[in-house]
Amino acid sequence: FLLCEAGKPGSLKENKVVMVDVYTDWCHWCKELDSKVFTDAKVVALSKKMVNLKLNAEDGGPGQMFARSYGVQSYPTIVFINGQGQEVDRIGGFLPAERFATELDRIIEGKNTFLALEQSFEKGDLSLMQSCNLANRYMEKSLTEKAGKVLAKVDLESAKSEDEAENVLLTKFNYNFVSREYEEAEKLLSSYVNKYSHREMYPNSLYYMVVTKTLMGKKDEAKVYLGELKSKFADKEQMIMRAQQVIDRY
Repeated sequence: FLLCEAGKPGSLKENKVVMVDVYTDWCHWCKELDSKVFTDAKVVALSKKMVNLKLNAEDGGPGQMFARSYGVQSYPTIVFINGQGQEVDRIGGFLPAERFATELDRIIEGKNTFLALEQSFEKGDLSLMQSCNLANRYMEKSLTEKAGKVLAKVDLESAKSEDEAENVLLTKFNYNFVSREYEEAEKLLSSYVNKYSHREMYPNSLYYMVVTKTLMGKKDEAKVYLGELKSKFADKEQMIMRAQQVIDRY
């Protein structure tokens, strides 16, 4: 495996996916990945089906150029690319060995990969859930405009299940939030809070209501949602602390 001057793949002798571990020397979770995940027997076996490369994003050379070319902004990030330099998929952050192995298996099999979703979108052949998946992938890569184009074709009314409706609401909220369209984000999240108090993501929705209301200058309303978060989910100590910090900061 070679890197050309642009920091992208130059040539591959084998037609395999390349797994690029992008790390920094100061990154704690990068070290955890090395010691607890890349040593796991199942991860090792699956990684042998790929070409493996490790790059320091702050080396002032190929690693830095690669990270810049592929929009890597946090560490660790594992980028999977094909022989043409196209991004197949990525894993952002630390995952325990079992989950990491599951992701490797999915990517090797080509199931719902970023590249496959992109190609299906271009053909107009994505399901509702796949569209939300692709939009979220774009947002993870800070490609908000592309996420918006995908979501423009996603209609909440076409959701056929509660899972689909939840996914659409949260994905559209996320898009409007990162786009700083806080009024629309507030409407979407209010709809979620009112309908899905029984769902697993409900405490997270209360937290983001605190954040959204605060950013809109509605601190009194934000405190109401903080109070609900405290009363219903007292065990979510870190989430409550972060919500309080948002109110105090702004």
